Amino acid sequence: MRKLAVIGFIFFFLLASKAWGQSQIYHETTFKSTDLNHVFQRGIVISGITAGQNGWGYACCNDQIVRRFHLATGRWEPILQHEQWPKSIVYCPEKAKLFSGGHDGQVIIWSSKNGTVDRIQVDFPIRSIDIDATGNRLVVAGVGSEIRTYHHRLS
Repeated sequence: MRKLAVIGFIFFFLLASKAWGQSQIYHETTFKSTDLNHVFQRGIVISGITAGQNGWGYACCNDQIVRRFHLATGRWEPILQHEQWPKSIVYCPEKAKLFSGGHDGQVIIWSSKNGTVDRIQVDFPIRSIDIDATGNRLVVAGVGSEIRTYHHRLS
C-alpha cells in the first residue's frame, strides 16, 4: 500500500510539473532579425548555445565561429574563431568569461569584460566542456572516453 502511495505521489508530481512547465513563467521570443536570417540562410548549424549577461547569448557554429547574439533583437556578432568546428560552449557569469571547446582540441576563453582571449590546448577533439560553480575548475570531455579537469585562475 505504501508503494502505491509513493507511486501515486510521483505520478501526481510529474503531472503537476508538466502543467507548471507550460505556465506563463517564461516568455518565448522569436527572432526576426535580418542578421539572424542571414546566419541561417548561409546553412550555418549551431552545435552549442549558452546564455550570458546583459542580454547576450552565445552560440558555437559549424563554420568554426563562436558568435554572440542579443537576446532581445537577435543581432549576431562573431567573436571567436576556432580552427575546426566548436562543439561546446559555457558562460561563467561570476567571472564574465566564455569558454568554447571544439574538434581542434582548443578551449578558448574569452572575457566579456575586456575581450581578452586565453587558450588551453588538449591532445584530443573536444565534445563537451563545463565549469564548476566557482568558475575555477574546467572539465573537458573528448569524443571518446577522455575526460580532463583544469584549474583555471580567472581574474
